[in-house]
Amino acid sequence: MVFCSLSLPICALDVVYGSLFQVKGITIEQGRPVLPLTRKKYANVKILDEATYRWLLSCREPSCLQTPSEGKTDIISLRRAKTRPGMWISQVAVDQRWLLTLLIFQNPDGYAVVVPETILIMKDSWRKQIERQLVRELTSVNKEEENEM
Repeated sequence: MVFCSLSLPICALDVVYGSLFQVKGITIEQGRPVLPLTRKKYANVKILDEATYRWLLSCREPSCLQTPSEGKTDIISLRRAKTRPGMWISQVAVDQRWLLTLLIFQNPDGYAVVVPETILIMKDSWRKQIERQLVRELTSVNKEEENEM
């Protein structure tokens, strides 16, 4: 059995947010949670509230289950990627507890939403709802940009 203690310098754990998503590879270092980076440089998961931060610090298991409020998602930001045409970076708040960064790519059939490897979305219907929400927002932003030209 793996036991996480705040006295240990590094403690790896996963967070499971109900049946919605999982964040893999969180560590506790010097008494503080360190969220995983994608490709060792992109912070695609952030904690939004103090209660979640404190809950995470109290986790003593290799996998901790947090009960979601309702899985409500809000698009906090949506911007074009500077380095790649046809790509957008979105930040989606989940129950105002977690902030997930998702990528959107334009393809011949429309848009595809890509979830970084540190996040596993487990509930397909929830993922599709987020995808629809992002595509609606992106379509609206693109129409506004066209109207400004």
